[in-house]
Amino acid sequence: MERATYRDEPGFCASVGLEAVRHHGYELTPSRYVSLAPAGSATQDDRRGELQALKRNLDVLFD
Repeated sequence: MERATYRDEPGFCASVGLEAVRHHGYELTPSRYVSLAPAGSATQDDRRGELQALKRNLDVLFD
């Protein structure tokens, strides 16, 4: 199985270094580090649909 390359996704996830965490007083609230998604990008409903499709695929694999 091929490993995917990590990349930050605005509105979803971000990888930050210790300096950024230190700068924010060691606060780990995601909204401090994850930027807003650009207008017209994947919405929460789109993500929900993706997760439901993945769940169906897993259900098939485990049956």
